[in-house]
Amino acid sequence: VDTGVDLDHPELAPLLVPGRDLVNLGPSPVAPPGFHFEGDVNIVDNDPMDEVGHGTHVAGTICCLSNNAAGVAGVTWDCRIMPVRVLARIVNNTNPSDVRGTGSSADIAAGIRWAVDHGARVINLSLGGPSDTFVERDAIAYAIAHNVVVCAAMGNGGAGGATSFPAAYPDVVAVGAIDNSDHRAV
Repeated sequence: VDTGVDLDHPELAPLLVPGRDLVNLGPSPVAPPGFHFEGDVNIVDNDPMDEVGHGTHVAGTICCLSNNAAGVAGVTWDCRIMPVRVLARIVNNTNPSDVRGTGSSADIAAGIRWAVDHGARVINLSLGGPSDTFVERDAIAYAIAHNVVVCAAMGNGGAGGATSFPAAYPDVVAVGAIDNSDHRAV
């Protein structure tokens, strides 16, 4: 549940199961200051093509094959990826190489529920923010009640960093990063 996945990626394409694009920011979404939207921001369909690259990167970390002289190596090689796109593409107005994913809590929650209802056993949410929302909390509880493991990014704010949701919800596996000295990444 992220920015989607590159459906034509040579290492990922054979591992994909049908997914969904649930980004629906309405007919005239307002981008954060200094950014503009590009691409699909309001067409819900069966085409979860990644327009940002983040979801593809995460999927590769999860399941790309190792020892095949191609690309990167993932952490597991016996799984399938269900691409669920819930984040749209925004681009920095002054630095076009600064591309990010952004979305609504409603779309994230819809993506979680859709994944559960379509057989996901593990949901990865490499996304987060400082706000606790009922809609995301309820979707996470729905997944947990259906015996789905939910992993979410806790953010890398270091000691004293802000609480990150959905990682802060009960029963979510919160994941962070460390640096090369085994200290919390900042």
